[in-house]
Amino acid sequence: MTYAQDAIGPLTLSAYRYDGTRPNDAGLDRFRRAGFGIVYDQWGRFSSESVLQTGWDSNCGLTALTGCASSGGFTQLRYALARRWYVLARYEGTQDPTNGFTRDTVGLLGYAPSENSRITIEDVIARSPVTTHTMNVQFTIGY
Repeated sequence: MTYAQDAIGPLTLSAYRYDGTRPNDAGLDRFRRAGFGIVYDQWGRFSSESVLQTGWDSNCGLTALTGCASSGGFTQLRYALARRWYVLARYEGTQDPTNGFTRDTVGLLGYAPSENSRITIEDVIARSPVTTHTMNVQFTIGY
């Protein structure tokens, strides 16, 4: 993985590319992803983040050894309610030959019990082809 980032006042610009290999039902898939992002964080309580990504898979699983392109991205707004509490709203979209164009909206409430941990409750509202709601609860520890 290659990653570059530059902070210019309240803006942070980033670009990345990563490659890998993973097994799937039709054999090994050699894949790559590349994207760029922009974050605007003026006041510390409010931030706006957007990422666009493109990709290629050598073996999509549709037909053995057939490659395909994919793309996607998201934009999200995050607001810190208090020092440890935050809310987030995200809109995501992806395009690939397996699933076609899909999009969803996520509403999330988060709590940070420590510097390296988060508890999140989210509602994923998917529209593909009918609207569905999926509630998720997650506890994450990062080091």
